[in-house]
Amino acid sequence: MFDVRDVGARARYGSLLCVLIAPAALAACAMPIEPVDQAGEVGDEPVVASTDELSAAPGSLDPSFGALCLDTSARFTVAGAVRAQLLPDGKLLAAANVIATDTGASELALVRFLASGAVDTSFGSAGYVRTSFGDDTVYVSLEGLALAPDGKIVLAGSRDFIVVDAAGARSQPTVIIAARFTSNGALDPSFGTGGKAQAAVFGKTDRAAALLVQPDGKVLIGGQARLNIPGYTPKHVTALVRFNGNGTLDAGFGQGGIVTTDGASVRALGLEANGNILAASPALQRFSPAGAPIGAAFAGTLASVSTANFTSFALQTDGKRVVGGSVRSLTNKHARIPTVSRVSVAGASEFVTPGFNYGSPITGSTAVLQALLVQPSGRIIVGGSAPLTNDENGFGLAAVLPNGTLDASFGGPQGLFTRIGASSAVTALVQQADGKLIALGYCENGIGRARYFGS
Repeated sequence: MFDVRDVGARARYGSLLCVLIAPAALAACAMPIEPVDQAGEVGDEPVVASTDELSAAPGSLDPSFGALCLDTSARFTVAGAVRAQLLPDGKLLAAANVIATDTGASELALVRFLASGAVDTSFGSAGYVRTSFGDDTVYVSLEGLALAPDGKIVLAGSRDFIVVDAAGARSQPTVIIAARFTSNGALDPSFGTGGKAQAAVFGKTDRAAALLVQPDGKVLIGGQARLNIPGYTPKHVTALVRFNGNGTLDAGFGQGGIVTTDGASVRALGLEANGNILAASPALQRFSPAGAPIGAAFAGTLASVSTANFTSFALQTDGKRVVGGSVRSLTNKHARIPTVSRVSVAGASEFVTPGFNYGSPITGSTAVLQALLVQPSGRIIVGGSAPLTNDENGFGLAAVLPNGTLDASFGGPQGLFTRIGASSAVTALVQQADGKLIALGYCENGIGRARYFGS
């Protein structure tokens, strides 16, 4: 079983990349950031569900939750998937890699929302935080957002930067990065250098794809690295990097804080109760707390579907893993539509859903799956983009029952879609304590967000 103090509880409050795991318990998750009353915000009256809320159909929009698209263009343009983290006080964090409007630099950004969906102006600068990684940076990507046990905010991703050698030759390596912030959005000077840390696995193309903050505060990042050996064809390998709570590489993990094995990029991370690490990709690998591989990798995913692409992964608290991806549309061989698979701990396929399109009115077109959330009941909520016209995409959501069938009570037989401007997509999902679901992603001019009634 997993240690719900870390992965399970943390995922109830937010995301693991764009993949989520619902917990069996909440009590040992991150400590509250600030004292709040039972309504979730200082000074609010206790919230009582209205008759309309009690009768709302599952999957219907909650009109009380702010505007659908937060226009961030005065500050930045969203340049990657938006990650999300629900906080213990009911507030919501969103993070993404962005292009700064004033400088054109590639940066990481955080935004905090109140439980009402409004921007929390007490966070950072009027609700926003932007962080750069040096003038030599070409591009930064964000791949993970999580809370440390003490409530601090941790981001993980990758950084491309320019190196000029003594002969004047230029190269552009990629390294894995992490940053930690206080609960109010200030960079934490006790982590790394000024709140930031980085690690080079092989120093060529090292990319993060999953983040887990352990109960002891250590920061574990999974991804892949490119191995170049003279005389051999370059290849990508599975990579794990672990930082201590102070941002230094953990010398007690692998070789100087780094572990590499044959395999694909890690897309989700979990902890077993004994401290063993589970790393999910198209296979599932187990590592000791010190980073030593344990046994052979478990097989089985959507591999039985020859046309499948994998995009999202989640580890359940029972060790099973859920894989989201896409398959070719039966009505258009050039289009792809989402599908979901669940795989046992032993690697056996338990189900593969038929393809679905979120109820899109455009048949035969491509729909995308980019986020997964496994609810305590075992139902799986997925999100992505749904084609609304030949030129427009909107938020798409669907629910998959524990037996692998689509839940027609959630929106409809194929799911549901929400129009948010001309182009938008879900890239993160979180579930509130009251069962409502919040979908976040990008929209035409910034961050898209919508709250839906649950089951």
